[in-house]
Amino acid sequence: MAELRGLLDEAGQAASGEEGILERIRFLRTGLDYVPLSRDYILAREGADRGEGRAQQEYQDLRGTRDRLHQQLGRSWALNVPLLVKIGH
Repeated sequence: MAELRGLLDEAGQAASGEEGILERIRFLRTGLDYVPLSRDYILAREGADRGEGRAQQEYQDLRGTRDRLHQQLGRSWALNVPLLVKIGH
């Protein structure tokens, strides 16, 4: 993940002033930044399903964070938000 972030940083510096390219880099960064949240959400959901006490609260907190991000992004195809919201996962 750190290497990918570094590559996007380098690409952003190289594309300075090229708004179309910078928009694509932001698009890719949105997906990359979502990965840890998605991972933590899935792990907490699995823990909650197994009845782990602290995982239930963590799952609820992460679900709220994830849902707020989906609302903020709107129809972002970087994450395919419309599909994610539709299936509720």
